[in-house]
Amino acid sequence: MKENKSNFDIRKFVEKIKEEDLPEIIEKTSREAKRIENKSFNKKGAKRARKEGSIEYLENLKGLLFFLKKGKKPDSVSDEVFQKYRPIIKNLVQKGELKKEILEKFNS
Repeated sequence: MKENKSNFDIRKFVEKIKEEDLPEIIEKTSREAKRIENKSFNKKGAKRARKEGSIEYLENLKGLLFFLKKGKKPDSVSDEVFQKYRPIIKNLVQKGELKKEILEKFNS
């Protein structure tokens, strides 16, 4: 499958998984991060994937995993990217899987 920049879009990934439960979100995000990592190094097309944004996307996925596991905004992601995680967190709060106080992280 040919990758392009739109395939390395954290917003699209969040939209795709935001309705899942926390364990599924962590599992799918981990799987996606591993897939992108494999695609970005030592493979045919890796250089093109990196040029199209795979490394930044990988960092965004890792940032999401960090936030889900630690409840802290990762230093490695910008405020703009961090805000893209909000739909997932909002849904998890509504389901009672996370405490509502975590949403305050998006206001600071």
